[in-house]
Amino acid sequence: MFRDVRSKKYTQHHFVYKVLLGILKRMELKSIRRPAARGGAAGRGTFSDPRKVVSLFGLAEGLHLADFGAGSGHYALAAARAVGHSGKVYAIDIQEGLLARIKNLAAAEHLRNVLPIRGNIEQVGGTKLRDGAVDAVMLCNVLYQVDHKGNVLSEAKRVIHPKGRLFVVDWTDSFGGLGPHPSDVVTEAEASEMLGQAGFTVEKSFSAGAHHFGIIARRP
Repeated sequence: MFRDVRSKKYTQHHFVYKVLLGILKRMELKSIRRPAARGGAAGRGTFSDPRKVVSLFGLAEGLHLADFGAGSGHYALAAARAVGHSGKVYAIDIQEGLLARIKNLAAAEHLRNVLPIRGNIEQVGGTKLRDGAVDAVMLCNVLYQVDHKGNVLSEAKRVIHPKGRLFVVDWTDSFGGLGPHPSDVVTEAEASEMLGQAGFTVEKSFSAGAHHFGIIARRP
């Protein structure tokens, strides 16, 4: 029996996330008629844009990735486009409804390299991937939601092959209650310290939007 790693905190923020997605979609329609704003690294000003953020990861065709806590799948789909047909993206989440959504979205875009997996990222071995199975793991808007952050990082380290990379994206602040509860926010400094304790080496940090930070770390 799997435990819902997103727990009550995910339920509280999922509605807000839907609202934000609606805002982003309206912004996308407007961007068709005018150039994208240059106000933030993510190109959307206030919110993080998965496509722009993933482009900063430097992904090459043929890479195999795992998206831990894939949620609605926007980062997984962006990564799938980047790694091409010869690559793979394992979209891992505990919620079957979200996995079904990811599968449908991938099919609509003819992305056959997205593989949804029901797994528990807070348990070592819970993702069901073998040791060293992937070139990289994405943790996008996940750290603030999970209770056992050390276990998540240990599982990421287990499935990444030696010298592979870990990509972390998370909120810099609560953003007036639209983001995480202030007590749940994981700062960039705290995330970097966690990565170091888990055995990763931070190689780069960057702005992933007006209210998000990004970190690229390397597995030993």
